[in-house]
Amino acid sequence: MSAADTLIALSRDPRFSPYAMSAVPAWLWAPAEQRLLWANASGAALLGAPTPAALAEHRYASDDPLADEIARVAATLPPTGAPRLGQVQLGTHKLTCTCSRTALPGDAHGVLIIGSEPMRPALPLAERAARLFSPGSQAVAVFSADGKLLYATGELDADTTLATLGADALKSEAVAAGVATGESAIGPLTLMRLGRGGTTVLVATHDRDMVDRMRRRVLALDEGRLVRDEASAGYHDESTSEFAVRVRAEMGVGDEGHTNGEPSS
Repeated sequence: MSAADTLIALSRDPRFSPYAMSAVPAWLWAPAEQRLLWANASGAALLGAPTPAALAEHRYASDDPLADEIARVAATLPPTGAPRLGQVQLGTHKLTCTCSRTALPGDAHGVLIIGSEPMRPALPLAERAARLFSPGSQAVAVFSADGKLLYATGELDADTTLATLGADALKSEAVAAGVATGESAIGPLTLMRLGRGGTTVLVATHDRDMVDRMRRRVLALDEGRLVRDEASAGYHDESTSEFAVRVRAEMGVGDEGHTNGEPSS
């Protein structure tokens, strides 16, 4: 798994999810490995990195001042995970932060550092979403809590909303329960809540492998047109683009949406 995909997976962890989209910088460090495991976009930006993934790919030398500071903070934290408030020198920034010891797989532990106030100037919420998700390998769309599109790895119109995708019911369930999966205008959709309060977002994924396993109804859109509607199908039987090309050929429809040789009526 790439650093970006690991970061996104950790962002879904209940311990880090509340801070995933926050303007308050947050980091999870692995002192024993002298590296960062997770950060939100605000935390990455404060340390001069364009994305959290870029920051996670950096390795710190044993004599690096930042590695020394994290080791110092780690030594002051109780093993119970109880948080402590203190001053932390992160690069050129001396911040008041809440720090706690956090269990990691195996017997390892990390140091979770949460700033006490938002960075200035704060990144817009849409920019935070883009910086977190753009390096990842999975196609996602990120919506605000009221259903407006903030960021998408694919090509979605800027005015796309969860309502236009027929996912209003899923939105309400995801906001309340944290996650919701069900049907939408583009087939099975999963919405997962990240953040909290005013930084709550809903991350939408359209899992093709899940569709193939379920063999349920598949709807596919091509350039805004419904080109596929099958009661029992799988995406891997034929890609959406391949299906669209075949349908256009069978219908005599060209790339501009008109029948070949004749304007549409």
